[in-house]
Amino acid sequence: MAVIMHISAHQIDLEKIKRVAEIIRNKGLVVYPTETLYGLGANALDAQAILKVFNVKQRSLSRPITLAVADEKMLEKVAEVNDLTKKIVHTCLPGPLSLLLNKKEIVPKELTCGQTKVGIRIPDHPVALSLIRVLGIPITATSANISGQPAPVSAEEANKQIGKKVDLIIDSGLTKIGQPSTIIDLTLDPPRVIRSGAFPVEKLQTLVEKLKITI
Repeated sequence: MAVIMHISAHQIDLEKIKRVAEIIRNKGLVVYPTETLYGLGANALDAQAILKVFNVKQRSLSRPITLAVADEKMLEKVAEVNDLTKKIVHTCLPGPLSLLLNKKEIVPKELTCGQTKVGIRIPDHPVALSLIRVLGIPITATSANISGQPAPVSAEEANKQIGKKVDLIIDSGLTKIGQPSTIIDLTLDPPRVIRSGAFPVEKLQTLVEKLKITI
C-alpha cells in the first residue's frame, strides 16, 4: 500500500510538501486533496507520468485529463488566454471550476488525447496549491479512483481503490464539496458548459454574459 502522509490544510508543513513534490518530479504518482475530490497527481508535462495516470485509473486513452495550476501566470504557460478568460480567472478562481482552453505546445498530446484543447483548474485548497507552487509545474487533476468507480472524498477512499498503485497519499481530511468541478469551454462563442458540477451553472452563465458585455 502507499505511504500515507498527513498534512493539515490549516498549517502547511513545507518540508512534507517538498518531499511530495520530489516524488512527482521523479515521475511518481501522488494522491492529493482538493476542495472538490481527492486527485491523482503526476507531472502534467511529462508524457510517461501521464500514461501512468491513465493506467492506474484504467481510463480510456480517448478521455483527456485536466491539469491543475497554482495561478494565472502558470495557466498562461500552458494555454491561450484572452480577456474573458482572465476575468473568469480573477472572479471565480481558485474554485470548483475547470476552464477548457486552447493548449500550448508545452502540453503533451497524451494529456489531451491528441485534442487541441486542455482543461485547467486552480483548486481552492491550500495543500494542493502549495504542492503545485513548490513543484513549479502543473499536475494532473483527475479524481483518484478507478474509472467508473465512486470518486473519493477522503484519503481512505482513495487508498482502497488505488493505494497499491501510487507512491504516496496525502491525507488532509474530508473534502469540503465532494463533487466534481463544473467545466466550461471558453474556446467557443458563446462559451458552453460541458459538465455541471460544484460551481452553479446559472451563476456561471450570468457571470459570463456580464463579463462579455464589459470587454
